[in-house]
Amino acid sequence: MPVCLVLSVIIFISSFLIGFSWRVVDYDQYGLVVNEISRAVVSETVYESGRHFVGLGNVFETFEKDCVTSVWLRDDKNNTKKNEENPGSAAGDISGPITIRTKDGQRLDLDITFQYALDKSTITQLYVAYGKEYSLFFDAIARARIRDRASTYSSDAFFDARIDIEKDFHSTMEKELSTRFVRLVDFQLHEIYIPEDLETRLKQIQLNEIEYTYITTQLQTDVILKETTQAITTLKATRDAKLLTLNQNVDNEMSVINKKLRQAQEETLTQVQYTRSLMDKELGLFAKVTETNVEKTEGVYQRVNAGTALQVANITAQVNELKAKMNFNVSVLSAEANRKYDEKNYDGRSGIIKHESNATKVGFAAFKADAGFSGEDIVAYQFSKMVGSQPSDKLRMDLQKPKELYLPGQQESQSKNLKDQHTGLI
Repeated sequence: MPVCLVLSVIIFISSFLIGFSWRVVDYDQYGLVVNEISRAVVSETVYESGRHFVGLGNVFETFEKDCVTSVWLRDDKNNTKKNEENPGSAAGDISGPITIRTKDGQRLDLDITFQYALDKSTITQLYVAYGKEYSLFFDAIARARIRDRASTYSSDAFFDARIDIEKDFHSTMEKELSTRFVRLVDFQLHEIYIPEDLETRLKQIQLNEIEYTYITTQLQTDVILKETTQAITTLKATRDAKLLTLNQNVDNEMSVINKKLRQAQEETLTQVQYTRSLMDKELGLFAKVTETNVEKTEGVYQRVNAGTALQVANITAQVNELKAKMNFNVSVLSAEANRKYDEKNYDGRSGIIKHESNATKVGFAAFKADAGFSGEDIVAYQFSKMVGSQPSDKLRMDLQKPKELYLPGQQESQSKNLKDQHTGLI
């Protein structure tokens, strides 16, 4: 046989064997390596999820990470006798309720569930002790321990002390499972099924107890009301007596206080009158002294006023004399200034008027020599033309008329009057 073929066969067989040496653990499980045939533990190491090399001929025994729940319910789908309501009818069914006998011999059915969890550190001991069927073993132990504990209670305790019984069951199972390499998570006592006649008796007992409690409570209430009424009456009487005493004490104290107050008022009034008389006497003396001082002060004041008035009169006379002199000087200076101003102003105006008159005369003479007639001739002509065009009843003659209209000697007389009135100007 060729060497290559042998090597290929060896490699193929080795790969095949190696492939069977790898095993997988799911994410929600623990894995314990055991021999595939004997199921004996190969390694005490507990593996988490993933693919691990376990060796040829070895496999994983897997354990759930989640809680394991044990259920015993009458209405469980696996209970074949769930329709029978008589307690004890499902005692042989491991999935049905747990049938127990109470201390007084009564048979009851209990719906119970509990949850426990595996501990990774004790999975090897759990597997060695109980194998993979540990849950069946724990269920059997739980049923036995619950029956034992239930037999210590009477039938009516399951109604009067249900919570305490559930706590007792929980504590019992917790101790039991802690020695079996698992940890109790929770325990629940659900429904309690009793025989119909017992239920009727228990209901009657409960009704009797309720009625007894009601009557007892009513009696106690009556007693309490009576005692309360008596206590209130006593307290009111005590209160009234204390109030009466307090009122009397207050009245007595008020009388004493009023008496002291009147005495104090009388003493105060006397002291006030005495003090007032002293004050009146002192005030009269002070008024006389003050009046004398005022009279003295008024005499001094009058003398000072008279001297002051005399001085003021002298000063006023001097001031008036100075004012008169000043006003006279001002009047003289003002008159002299006005006179000089009028003279200068009159001389200036007269010179201007003379110059204007002379210039006008020269102008008229030159105009008359060049034109052959004067301005008066033009005015007379225009005036006669205007007069001729007007009706005689509307004609009014003015004193300032052209020379042609003057009567004989009238113009000379007017010129002379003007010269007499305005000497030097014409």
